[in-house]
Amino acid sequence: MLLCDVRYVLAVPEHRNFTYAAEALHVSQPTLSQRIRQLEDTLRTQRLDRSGRNVQFMDAGAAWMRYAKSVLRDLDAGGQYTRWRTEGSADWR
Repeated sequence: MLLCDVRYVLAVPEHRNFTYAAEALHVSQPTLSQRIRQLEDTLRTQRLDRSGRNVQFMDAGAAWMRYAKSVLRDLDAGGQYTRWRTEGSADWR
């Protein structure tokens, strides 16, 4: 599982469909669909409900989303802290 795959899964319900999410992520729609399917296969459960007009999280996906967002926030904060420590920047939050 790659971090970009996690970001991909989170982006689709936010944009409500694969096409808009792919545009926002600067990837092709087939690539986005394939990477999400691979992640779902790895996790052995479907995260997104593709049956309606808008793509949304299924129950398992909604629970997973909270953890995924938390992990991404922590990794982003860790990256900011590391840059702050190595560059001596004054903008650590």
